[in-house]
Amino acid sequence: FNSQFGRDLAGFFARKVQKMKEENNMDAIDIAYWLAFTRRPTEKQKARAERFLFEQSQRYSFEGGMKTRDMKALTDFCLVLLNSNEFLYLD
Repeated sequence: FNSQFGRDLAGFFARKVQKMKEENNMDAIDIAYWLAFTRRPTEKQKARAERFLFEQSQRYSFEGGMKTRDMKALTDFCLVLLNSNEFLYLD
């Protein structure tokens, strides 16, 4: 899933999360978890996700603006969810 195909899927996923966030005024992390796992994140997962999104957005240059940086970070987060055991394997 770390191929270009996987990144493309994560990009589509991130755009869907962003659209739902704007339409429903909800948190992107909650939406992403719900779409991926049909559940809300735990408090610990949410805190880690917030830290991950912040740190990832800081890794990208300011070229394209803050919105572009945030979307790239959200795409990275969605890729993490798509690569997680919970998404890949049935329990």
